[in-house]
Amino acid sequence: MARIVSSDENSTTYMMPSHFVAKENELIQNGIHPELANEIYNNGGFIVFPNLPKKDITIGIDYRNFTPTEKFMGFKMIPPGLHYITVKYKEAPTISFFIWVGFGTVYAPKWNTANEDFEDSLFSDFWPEDVSDSKKAQAQQIMKNYDDHLAVYPYPQYKEWQSITSHISKEVFERLRPANKLGKISEQLEFETKEQAEEKKQGTSEGISTVNKDHPTRLRFKDEAGLPVFDYKPGGRIFFTELPENVAGQTTKKTRLERVLEKVGYKELLGEVQYAYVIFLIGQSYVGLDQWKRLLHLLADCSKDIPKFPELFEEFIVLFYFQIKLIQNDFFEDLFTGDNFLKTVIPMLFANISDSDHASATLKKRSLQLKTFCEKKFNRSFEY
Repeated sequence: MARIVSSDENSTTYMMPSHFVAKENELIQNGIHPELANEIYNNGGFIVFPNLPKKDITIGIDYRNFTPTEKFMGFKMIPPGLHYITVKYKEAPTISFFIWVGFGTVYAPKWNTANEDFEDSLFSDFWPEDVSDSKKAQAQQIMKNYDDHLAVYPYPQYKEWQSITSHISKEVFERLRPANKLGKISEQLEFETKEQAEEKKQGTSEGISTVNKDHPTRLRFKDEAGLPVFDYKPGGRIFFTELPENVAGQTTKKTRLERVLEKVGYKELLGEVQYAYVIFLIGQSYVGLDQWKRLLHLLADCSKDIPKFPELFEEFIVLFYFQIKLIQNDFFEDLFTGDNFLKTVIPMLFANISDSDHASATLKKRSLQLKTFCEKKFNRSFEY
């Protein structure tokens, strides 16, 4: 999938700084007033990569990418809240994971050289998970010893990052997070066959993939079409909300959106729209793209829902503006995203709002402004 973040500064070679107190130019370049440096340093978080490869690797934090130098070991002064880490090593699929940063939080995921992947933990011997409060001062001093190896978080991008993650609360972060300890999201979905799952369950391959005298036949699971049965590898599934389908002859009077909002609040749903967008746009995740498209369709098919959930749609239009703003201008020509589905769904959203007798003046105005913005940005009509 082509990277489609709209940014002229998407990839940067990071030149390692001197100690943050002495390097005022670097602080100013990163949008930090030198007088506030100590406060930001003490309140911000850290992510340290104790043993990352030094070549053929790109590191991203939020939507800014870095090509690290030999001395690079991570990032410091990370603002509290949600952040997104991406790692691209050689030609392997992009690895990504979200972190939730508290005051002085330190994460230290360990790289597995043999597997060319992270260990399944946000912590390592370098920084154990159970650092007690009594040792925090000592731990902070350890981090200062590594200061010259840590890049300052790129603060000029922070407001834009907040604009595309404003609804991803800690509750949304925890609900959607894959069950593996790292919270790892792979660019490519990781599946295993039902036979492989059965081998793990039984602790043996005999009678499943291994044939011998005692087990002369192999166990095979097939679906109705005779194809192998696959499922997500344990810990790999993102816990997206299951969206109901429109079924012919269905008697329920509730709309699809109403049924979804019985499971999650509308702010949580908007957080999920943003979560799917981030892992698709930045992490190159196909499952993120798929869920983002499904959620867009759910919200665009809104003719009966606008009077019931006015706040949802007013907030969604603002959210959607910031998403469209970051997408590259050739988005609708891209091999993976330029499909007829999106070319139909987005105009449908604008048309349903425009035609609604119940949409507020604010919603109609924002929708029209966004439609005009889209037509200018993508140089195409969004009439339905």
